[in-house]
This record gives sequence, structure tokens and C-alpha cells, in this order.
Amino acid sequence: MKVYSLKWAAALVALQATFGTSAYAATPADNLFSDTSYVTSDKMAAIQEAVRQGLLSGDPQGTFRPAATLTRQELAVLLVRALKLDPVSSSSTFKDVQSKQFAAPYIEAAQKAGFLSGDGLGNFRPNDPVTREELAAVFVRAVGGVNAEGGSSILPKDQFLVSQWAAGSVDTALRLGLIDIHDSKLNPTGEVKREDIAPFLLDIFKTQEQTATINSIDGDIVTIDNVPYLIEGKLKELIGNSNKDALKGAILKFNSRNRNVDGLQQLEIVQKDVVLNTDGLPESSLLRISGDGVQIKGDIQGVIELNDGVSNIQLNGNVNHLTVNSGNGISIKGTGTIAELQVANTNAKVTLNPNFKVETIKLPKDASVSQVIQNYNEVQKQIGQIQLTDGTFQEPTTVTSSSVTFSSGGGSSTKSVTNHAPGVTTGFTDTTLSTADEPKKINLANSFTDADGDTLTYTAESSATNVATVAVNGSQLTLTPVSAGTTKVTVTANDGKGGTINSQFNVTITPVIPEAVNHAPTVETSISNVTTGVADGIKTLSLADVFADKDSDALTFTATSTNVGVTTVAVNGSDLKITPVNAGTTTITVTANDGNGGTVDTQFNVTITPVIPEAVNHAPTVEASISNVTTGAADGIKTVSLAGVFADEDSDALTFTATSTNVGVTTVAVNGSDLKITPVNAGTAAITVTANDGNGGTVDTQFNVTITPVIPEAVNHAPTVEASISNVTTGAADGIKTVSLAGVFADEDSDALTFTATSTNVGVTTVAVNGSDLKITPVNAGTATITVTADDGNGGTVDTQFNVTITPVIPEAVNHAPTVETSISNVTTGVADGIKTVSLAGVFADEDSDALTFTATSTDTGVATVAVNGSDLKITPVNAGTVTITVTADDGNGGTVDTNFTLTVTPLPAVNHAPVVQSAINDISTEAGAMDTTIGLASTFADEDLDLLTYSADSSNPGVATVSVTGDQLSITPLALGSATVTVTADDGKGGTVQTIFQVTVGEKKGLFFSELAWGESDSMMQIIELYNAGSEELDASKIRIERSNGGNSIEISQDAGAFIPGGATFVIGDTMYFGDAHVDYFTDMGFYNDDSAPVTLSLYYDNQLIDTAVFQPHTTIARQSGVTHGNAGHYEESEWIDEGIDYTDNIGIFSSEAP
Repeated sequence: MKVYSLKWAAALVALQATFGTSAYAATPADNLFSDTSYVTSDKMAAIQEAVRQGLLSGDPQGTFRPAATLTRQELAVLLVRALKLDPVSSSSTFKDVQSKQFAAPYIEAAQKAGFLSGDGLGNFRPNDPVTREELAAVFVRAVGGVNAEGGSSILPKDQFLVSQWAAGSVDTALRLGLIDIHDSKLNPTGEVKREDIAPFLLDIFKTQEQTATINSIDGDIVTIDNVPYLIEGKLKELIGNSNKDALKGAILKFNSRNRNVDGLQQLEIVQKDVVLNTDGLPESSLLRISGDGVQIKGDIQGVIELNDGVSNIQLNGNVNHLTVNSGNGISIKGTGTIAELQVANTNAKVTLNPNFKVETIKLPKDASVSQVIQNYNEVQKQIGQIQLTDGTFQEPTTVTSSSVTFSSGGGSSTKSVTNHAPGVTTGFTDTTLSTADEPKKINLANSFTDADGDTLTYTAESSATNVATVAVNGSQLTLTPVSAGTTKVTVTANDGKGGTINSQFNVTITPVIPEAVNHAPTVETSISNVTTGVADGIKTLSLADVFADKDSDALTFTATSTNVGVTTVAVNGSDLKITPVNAGTTTITVTANDGNGGTVDTQFNVTITPVIPEAVNHAPTVEASISNVTTGAADGIKTVSLAGVFADEDSDALTFTATSTNVGVTTVAVNGSDLKITPVNAGTAAITVTANDGNGGTVDTQFNVTITPVIPEAVNHAPTVEASISNVTTGAADGIKTVSLAGVFADEDSDALTFTATSTNVGVTTVAVNGSDLKITPVNAGTATITVTADDGNGGTVDTQFNVTITPVIPEAVNHAPTVETSISNVTTGVADGIKTVSLAGVFADEDSDALTFTATSTDTGVATVAVNGSDLKITPVNAGTVTITVTADDGNGGTVDTNFTLTVTPLPAVNHAPVVQSAINDISTEAGAMDTTIGLASTFADEDLDLLTYSADSSNPGVATVSVTGDQLSITPLALGSATVTVTADDGKGGTVQTIFQVTVGEKKGLFFSELAWGESDSMMQIIELYNAGSEELDASKIRIERSNGGNSIEISQDAGAFIPGGATFVIGDTMYFGDAHVDYFTDMGFYNDDSAPVTLSLYYDNQLIDTAVFQPHTTIARQSGVTHGNAGHYEESEWIDEGIDYTDNIGIFSSEAP
């Protein structure tokens, strides 16, 4: 089995991401990794999804290594991928990260984004494991929560273990729910495993739209559906502490991104009698009010809806659009302007505060303004125009009036002239200017109108004159920029007769940014000449890598042809489209423009080859006739497939059309290769289907369609009563009684019948129907008439009746529980005395003379058991001791009584039995210096009395093997070649002992040692160390450590690899960067190629004990001679080694310690 270190797996992930599918392609997400059987289902689902998204992958062997620790460089890769950042391909910032390393661009991107940093020595430590407190700190930075305040504080039991530098980040991560705790513990210094990272990535770094409920708001953190989110920017003014009461339980539709609320589409307020400040409410959002008595402070540039249940609302500010969905009375209080008030329900009764101005009211169908606006006479002066459902405008009633006197020959008369307030024709759009722009002129005459034709005068006001000033000259408004910022401009139109209207818009002044010096683009790659046919169609060339721009300006491209009679050219984005026209050659000039005055050209030639005459077209043919069709006028559309009806010799794609000779009988239509026939009336029509090959060839085929007439529906017959229901008598306490209605009714039309039932006196009985069963529930004594109705569902019904009599409840007699008349005396008996009988006659009495039955229990059945036979209590002793016996008398009518007595069982005289040998110990063969052999003695000896045994052991030859006993474990330590007899003694501590013997044979010492060393010359990455286990026992590879004399890092085998070396087998370690053919069991970073100037002495340790020494020679392969069985600790035995030559790897993995 090959085992790859975590660094090697990370390298493979990077190689796959760079080069695509290769021989080292990772395990696909749909396959189950071979080493994840113990992973929990929820973590496995997260791993599979993370693999599908390209965040994680397995290794070339199909394993995921879920228990392996996550390194800092792997975390950098995951963060950049999860946040969709661009890797930064530049020189490395850190001393221990080389630019050519696979993770270097990701580490640079993570460092640039501020997620990860190095230590004070300029090192990144890419291979160090990530701890949970480090992960918490990184997550806080990644979601932008470094300075987040608020949220619910969580204090783990092991908080004192958190490093001082990480304390603030860990606290924030817990408040934001970015890191989990188990059993109230954080385990801050624990290492993060690969199986743990996937749920974090999917939970934190995701973008989605959702509708959810606000639980609470605290500072910068809002909890939505029990998940904490960060609130930033302008939205924090809305979703913040000032609105925490109003937003409790609010329903919002929003976009979430990396645990941030990233956009708000809808907000619904459900609380009553609260105040909502709308600062920060996005213009495009919808605000719904479902709670009564809500106060709104601030302008609303989007839409606000008032739902059913709202009877009072107070608006203090300007509203762009207000919709009233309620069908009840509603009072709108406050001050401000409503640009558009839409009443959606005809039954709405709206009362407006006279301080409100309404520019337009939209009425529901068939409603008048006075019907909807309850105080219309009071507020009519504040209403601009009324729009009906058909889009027309209704003139408002009198706003102001004056008396005008008209004179004539007969005298004079006075009439009232109605004045209408001016209205807004088109609202103003928000405007953006820079501080360097000239004043902007706006014609106000196009924005207002007056139904009376009155001459309007205008005034204007800026809310921030330090940003922009306004001036009106006649109907012209002048905006003059002052400084960067935003101001609100209010324009008022006045008809001079008491009628006015306001309209507002925002003006944003941006600062002037000095322009940078522009560098023209350059040509990076020439475009190759192109040859194509005149009939080959448009050819596309990518311009993506042709040009470059030092300023990183976005380039646009244009192209020209010197001969448009040969070819024309056009540019679409970064694609150049070449359209052939005629045979010939033309020069194409492509120009790149950086948009800042810089351009550059490049040229290439295009040659168009002439058209080869096309082949002659063959018309399609009819391959199979279409059968005549008969269908009913009410049968609906019928489909006939045209597949197989026609054929085309040229394999042209055919299209089909169809006609009917009588569209009064049937119409036809074609959908792809399906002919749709729609019946109209009874009759016959001929259908003609035409196939067209698109090249001028067509063919027809015909068939007949007959439409049969509709058969009128049958007349319904009402159901009838077939059998009367018998009268019912039942008791008031007898419970529900069921009467089957099956067979009571019949229906000539076989309609499915449904049943209902009523009672003339529900104080006597109630009735209900369940399917064909009638349920009768008694209530009180008496008689009621029950009427049952059968309904056929087609208008036919029939009734039948019967009587139900409920008889009264007869009270039951009172029972008296039995009593104890005589106590039972305590009993003493021996454990071997047999069953003892105690009579229960006379112990109990019963006032009702009920026949009594008896039961008995013992508090300890290990001392004595009890049983009752009639009126006799049988006591059976088991072991010495004292118990309480409880006897219960039962009268069979719910009455019981208990009595207790004490039973003492005396023991037998004790007799000791010596222990015996239960299972002999087999002879043992082992090797000098091998691990101790341990034998459990608990199953070797037995003791009839269950006495606790102690053990001792002796060796006849301690120079060959020594023995020791700990508890019931015998340990044998082999020391030298030879044999010894081991005697083991068991003692019961009461004078009883027994012995058993066995032989121990110790053979020649065999162990783990260096067997072959290969250091390549043509491939300096070929650095291979072969180990051989000459012993018979399997060795744990994670206990191996190889130290080297050149001061490099020691070579160790990761415990997470789970590698073992069987007896008589090799274990080959290779450098991570070696890709040759030699067999390698474990890859790791060795790095001997960094210095090949001198040999390196290697020291092999197993379980921290030095066991062998060898010399690693540059650019050659050396191997141990066959027959070697163990290593040489502390010195190099050159005579045991042979030189196999340069770049020789044929014997790697096949060493044998058997002598040739």
C-alpha cells in the first residue's frame, strides 16, 4: 500500500488545479472515498459538497485522509477558493515559501487580503498545522468581523487555554457562530482535521437569497433564524440598536454573503406600537407593515404596504409609494408628502391626516375618492390628482373657489369658479455632478402642469447649501456644485390661487480626481496569418493575449480590412470575427484602445479560397402513408408522429407544415415532428402534410380525419332508501355506538353516495358520519330522532329516520380493601435447610368477604426467593444474608394491602479448594532483543471458591530470558540465544497453590535496518531510502525517525498515514518531488538535493531507540548485502554495503535477509 503525506496530497491538488485532469486526478465527488467509513453522515455530506465545489479533493489513491491535520498553506488555498479571490503570482513575501511552490500564489493572495500573516522572522510556516484558535481568528478576518461589537457572549469552560493574541478573535468568532464548541469546551489549541473544515467552509462562505425572521439585534450583529450575521455600511442605520424593538420578529428577504447581510429586498414589521427609523432602508426595497400602531420616522423612497390588521399608522416623512391592502378602516397620521397612494381594496376606509400632501391617489375598481377617503372634504386641498383603474385621471373636487360676477343687459349674476392645484407630470431624476462641472440648468415647465391653465411660479430649496446651491429664474432651475456630498432639492410649484405641489430629488457632487499619466497599450503577440474558405462561415480569433496595457486599463478593439470585397471584420468584446466574401487576400489591421487616448495597431493577412460548387439537391420522399384518424368532437387534441413518414436522400433536416380542407371540422398544427389535430365539429376533412428540406425540395402526403359527434350526458336519478335503520337503545356510559349505513341506500346511476346525520336532541345524543359508518355518542338519558341523508353528488338526496334511546347509568357498589389482621413473625433459616412454608391463613381479612389472592416479593433474590401456593408462602434460601419479604393481599376489585417481615439466612461452614490449571501455556519462540511477550494468566488458572489469585513466575535461565508478573499479566523478555523453562505459580491466599511450566526458545536477533539508498544523478529529485524489517513482528511506521548529519529536518512517518511494516517486508520512502518509476510506499519532503556536495550520515531510530547507521552517497545507489538481519547502532559498517551504480533502482522494494 502506498501512503502519501499531507504535503504530497496538497501538491497533487495544486497540480490538478493547474494542469487539469492527469494521472493524479483526485477522487470525484460522487465516489465514496475508501477511508471515510467512520466519518459521520453530516460531515460526509459536507465533504462531498466541498469536493463538488472544488474546495477539497482526495489523493491519487482514492483516500480523503479525514483525520489528517490541516496545514497553514492548505488553509490559504481553501480561503482563496471559497472567497473566489484571484491567486497572486508574484515573488514570495515569506522566506520559507518559494515562488514555484504550488501554494505560493494562494498564500500571497491570503496575505494581501489580510487573512493570514507570517511570524516576526519573516516565515509563513506553510506546513505547520492550523489550531482551532487560529482558524477562529482567520474566519473573523475573512468575514470582516474584526471590530464587530454585540452578539451573545459565549464563555467556554477552557477559555483560560486561549492564547492572549487570539482572545479577541475567539470571542468574536463565538459571538458570530464561526467556530463550534463541544461539551462547553472550545479546545483552542487543538489541531483542525480535514474532516472538520468542510462544514465550516459551506456554512460560512456561501452566498444565497433567503427569507427569514429576526431573533435579535445587538450592535453590529443581527441574529436571523438563530444564525448571527454582520451588518455593515448604510444598512446598519436601519438594522441596528435604534430599531431593535421594532425589528423583533420582523420577516426579511435578503441576500447573505460570507455571514454578512449583503442586500435587503423586503422587510415586514410584525410588532405593534413600535417606532421604526427608516434611515438606511434601500430605495429598491419593499416595506410591509403588519403590526398596528407603527410609527415611521424618515423618508421612504421605495414602496410601503399596509396589510390587513393595521388600523393605525403614523408616517413622519415623505413616501414615494404607499399601498393600502387592508379592507378595514385605517388612519394614516403624521406629516409629509405621499407621491402615490394606491388603495387596493374596495372596502378600505382611509382617514388621512390633513398635514399630509398626496400627489396621486390610485383607486380600486368601481370606487370613488369620497368612498375610500373618509375625511375627503377635510383633506381635498392636499390631493393632487386621482387615477382610476383604467389609467384615466379623475378631476378632484373643489380645492379653492372664488366669486366672479358676470354682467348682462338684464342685470348681473355671481358664480363660483373652481381652482385645481398644480400636478407633477414627470418626477425629477437624481443628478450627479462633479465639483469641476458648470452649473446645470433644468426646465421646470416640463415637470409640472395645471388643469386650470394657471401660470405657475417656482421656488427651490437645497437641504445642504455647502454641497450645492439652487436658484430659480422664471421656469429655469440652476444647480451650482460647491463641494463633494449629497443634498436633497425640493421644488415647489404655486398656481397663485392657493394651490401648490412639491417634488424632490437628490443631487450628488463628486470630487475631481486628478488623472494619472496614461501609457499606450503594446502588442505582446503577433496574430498569425489566416487561410479559410469563402463558404466556411465566420471565423473567430481571440484578442485576449495579443495586447497588454501597463496601466491595466480595460482595452477595446476595432479592426479594418484593406479589401472588404474579400473579407469583412468585426470585433465582439475580445473576439475578432472574420467574414469571408470572395476569394482573394486582404490585410487586417486590429487597433487596441485603452480609453484614455492610447492606441496601438497590429496587422496580419487573410486569404479566402474559392467556393467549391455544391452538390445537386434531392427532394424528400414519402416513406410511409399516414393512417386515417377517427376521434370524438370532445376527445381533445390528438397527436400523430411524422417520424418515419418522410425520408431525404441528402439527409437534410426536414420541416413540416399541414393544412385541413375543412377547418370547421378540424384544425391542424405542427410542433417539431408531431402533428396536432384539434376537433371542431362532427364531419370529415382531408389533411395534407408537406415536408420541406430547406433547399427547395418538398413532398406532400394526405389522409382523412373523421370527427364523431358528442353524445349527450345521462339524466341523474336521486338515491332511494332500500332498508330502514332499526331503533337503537344503549346506556349513557356505554360509549360510542356504530351503525353501518351500507345497504340502507341505493342509487340507480351507481353514483358514489356521501352521508350526513342530525339529532333532534343533542342533549341526549350526538351523531357523526365516518365514511359509511354512523357514530352515535350518548350524552344523557332520553330519546332523540336521528335523520340520515344520502347525497349522490349530482343534486339527488334522500332521508331516513330512526330513534335512539339512552338509558341512565346505574351507580356501582363501593369496594372495601382487605386489612392485616395478624403480623407475620420474622423467620431465620439456614442456607441448606430447604424450602420453608409460612401459612397466610388468618393474616388478612376482607369486610366484603371477597376471595383474596396473595403475592410476595423479596428485596434480594440473591439471598432468598418466595412464591405463593394458595394460602401458603414458600421461602427458598439461596445465600446467607437478610432480606425483607413483602406479602400483598388482593380482593380482585381493586383493593389491596401489604405486610412485611424479615428473613435471615445463615451461611454454611466454609471449606477452601486449591486453584487448578485451567489452560496450559503453550511454548514460546522469540528473537533476542524482540519486544516483550505478554500472557494473561486469568484464563490459565481457576478457583472453585472464586478466591482472588496472586501469581509469581521464575525462569530457569535468566541469561536467556527473564520473567515478571504485574497483576494477572506475565511478561517474558528475550535476551540471548538459548532456551529456558518458566514456572508460573497461582496462590489463593488461603494455603492453596498450583503450578504450570512451559519452554521459552530465543533465536537470533532480527530487526529493522537500512537496506538500500538511492540518490539520482540525472534526476536529482530521485532520493529514496529503503528500510527492511527482518523480524517476524509487524512494526508501526509512525515510530520511525531518521536523523541526518547535515542538520536538515528529521524524516518521520505521519501517524495519520496509518502505515505498518510487516515482518520480512521493505518500506520505501521517497522525496515528494520524485515522479519516477521506482516503487515508493511513502512520499515526504527530504530535500537532499539542496546540497549534494558531500555524503550525509543517516541514523535510524525506532521508538526513540537508535538501531542502525548508514551513509547516503550523492549520485549513486548502494545496497546492503543479503543475509544481514539487523542494523549497527552508532557506527557505519561499510563492508555490509555494495555499490549498484548511478541511477539504479531495479532492486528497490525487493530486499531479502536470507543468505544467497
